[in-house]
Amino acid sequence: MKIINLFIFLFLFKVSSAFYIVGYLPSYRFYLLDEITFSNLTHVMISFVNPNGEGNFSYSKSISSVIDKARPNGCKVFVSIGGGGLSDEIEHIYREQTKTENRAQFISNLMRFVREKHVDGIDVDLEGSMVQMSTYNGFVKELIDSAHAFNIEVSAAFAKWTGASVDQSTIEKFDFINLMSYDYTGPWSTEGQHAPMSQVKGDFNYWRERGAQPENLVVGLPFYGYQFDAESTSAKTWCEIVNNYPDSLNQDEIFTDEGTLYFNGKMTIQEKLDFIDDNNAGGAMIWELGQDCFNEQSMLSFIIQHRKEANIVENQKKSREMVFFPNPSSGVFNTKGLGEFKFEVYNLKGELLESGINADQLNLERLSFGVYLAVIEKEGQRITCRLVIQ
Repeated sequence: MKIINLFIFLFLFKVSSAFYIVGYLPSYRFYLLDEITFSNLTHVMISFVNPNGEGNFSYSKSISSVIDKARPNGCKVFVSIGGGGLSDEIEHIYREQTKTENRAQFISNLMRFVREKHVDGIDVDLEGSMVQMSTYNGFVKELIDSAHAFNIEVSAAFAKWTGASVDQSTIEKFDFINLMSYDYTGPWSTEGQHAPMSQVKGDFNYWRERGAQPENLVVGLPFYGYQFDAESTSAKTWCEIVNNYPDSLNQDEIFTDEGTLYFNGKMTIQEKLDFIDDNNAGGAMIWELGQDCFNEQSMLSFIIQHRKEANIVENQKKSREMVFFPNPSSGVFNTKGLGEFKFEVYNLKGELLESGINADQLNLERLSFGVYLAVIEKEGQRITCRLVIQ
């Protein structure tokens, strides 16, 4: 009995719906809408939408302009509420409006805004003391219930240090969670790497222990770094780093005339993407899209290339599990590890000869001696195999 040599002729790549690529887009980056490749994203988070004193929500830019760019490219549009560094006034509004007696109307106001803008979801990016307020869990749970009633998704952005304030039952209700695995250091701290690999591992494991499923955890990747000078600390975008230090893009630390610049170079981003794959995490989140360089050094493009390569490796792994034998055969090809599958059989002229759904074997006894190409489809994956009848 001879075992088939399995030839893979074509793998078609598409960003998997199971792998999220989430990008935040602040209002001050809207001038870059024509530069951003929305087909490389699964979600874009419009940042930030917040309430006024009456508890009504508004936004300074045209949300429809993002929808017009994103939706045709298969990218969902969320509005993100909150954000870091809220004013005392906005924080006070959230504290008052999320109280039990005000909460229903507050959620109704937010839902009215979301439905009028025709977005796909809400991202709860309340940070720091806003997560620690006593009303947080009750507000979020009721918001999720209201949103889900209209098929609107709800995500969250979390830092580990406020995680103890989030109930496990709240964690389990979110559609997915964006891990802010950066800002470990910054202007508020001593000098050092602000987004080390150890932080990703620690954040991921922490939220797993808190009850989140791995496929619902989206790992944050910083498109910026911090330069620590003698007297101050300043943020530098990935594009500024690319332009100023083009020969150092695989590093994480650069000694400059002013001080030390810490960031995530391509090697560390690659390591984090491998961690996401190895741990079946939900995907990658970017803060923020406008910090990218829109040329051959685009970090978003680098992430997409990694996904293409990872997809090919996964397809090759699956193809090794799809074995037809014997080959050559008299026309009956048994399968190993394939189960039920769709098939199309072509001659070498490209003419379709057979098609259908089979399990366990492929019976081609009706065909004459020769070489054929069988296109096998299972679970959305397609491979092309060379089969010989003799």
